[in-house]
Amino acid sequence: MKNDRTKDRKYLWFIVLLIVFTSILALAYAYKKGRLVWLKKKKLVNEIAFLEENSENKKYNEMIGLSRKNDPNFISLFKEVYPDFISKLQQINPGLENSELIFAALIRLNFSAKEIASSLSIQHSSVQQRKRRLRKRLYLSSEIDLYKFFSELR
Repeated sequence: MKNDRTKDRKYLWFIVLLIVFTSILALAYAYKKGRLVWLKKKKLVNEIAFLEENSENKKYNEMIGLSRKNDPNFISLFKEVYPDFISKLQQINPGLENSELIFAALIRLNFSAKEIASSLSIQHSSVQQRKRRLRKRLYLSSEIDLYKFFSELR
């Protein structure tokens, strides 16, 4: 009888150890599998971010190229890249003309006065005059920097 109890205890310990060992293996497998899934997900998220950034860079570079050629498609691409900018300007003054919106877009892209003059085929002094007119049309004082104002306009 004592021998049977000892056998039963050994058998019970064997089963308990087997269950514990199997559980540890199952947990290790689940952890490894979960980690692999997490790593794949992280890799895909990084890939998507890279592709989106690359796509945005392409659009941005294309937009810069169109603006330098004074291409009519510039403003539509600008609206695609900066969807709220034009609408915010039109909320301030709904009567803004398309040429003023294009001028504001060039300033938003941080074009220098010289680059704006070159893009629009106008004199440097005309750029300064247009800036003054645009400030007036947007009800801004002359102390406000248009570049800063447009970059903060969100």
